[in-house]
Amino acid sequence: GEGLYTFPEAARILRNAAESVTAGTIRRWTETGLVTPTYRAGDGEPVLTFEDLISLEVIRRFRKDLPRPVSLHAIRKVEEELRTRYRLARPFAYQLFYTDGANVWAEVLEDDGSTSAIEITGRNRNHVVWADAIETFAMQIDFGEDDRAEVWHPSRWVEINPQIQFGAPVVAGTRITVSTIATQLREATPEEV
Repeated sequence: GEGLYTFPEAARILRNAAESVTAGTIRRWTETGLVTPTYRAGDGEPVLTFEDLISLEVIRRFRKDLPRPVSLHAIRKVEEELRTRYRLARPFAYQLFYTDGANVWAEVLEDDGSTSAIEITGRNRNHVVWADAIETFAMQIDFGEDDRAEVWHPSRWVEINPQIQFGAPVVAGTRITVSTIATQLREATPEEV
């Protein structure tokens, strides 16, 4: 139920949102310590889990979707700080992030059960802000009760759930893989499919 992805498979999934993400991009990010692959295949090649994939998507958003992209060095420092502070192997797969295009905040659960957002990049690092005052950064990801990423909705019609079809992208609400639909569309019309 973890979902396992090779670098080319992960690149195809991430490429849906950004043409610039390639297997080479993912390899560079993993080699520089942004996301260390959880597993290795029998041939020694790294294999990514669903949490690794979510972490890579968050990194992609920090790098590509902001007016002022966050540097790889800053992302690495943020992940290291969150990993140490919350003792999570993949903090980007657990935290809910916000941005205003220049600064980034992480939503954290306080001891009393309330939530707040702490600035993790910008001029006022570690300052607490009102989460309602800033726009969500990860609206496509469903988090479980333990704040762990459970399902990713890359689009309205597609979802990735490690519990369904080994984490392959499927048509939302079904077990039909997107690759099955794509294969059928090469042989038939959209109406027939």
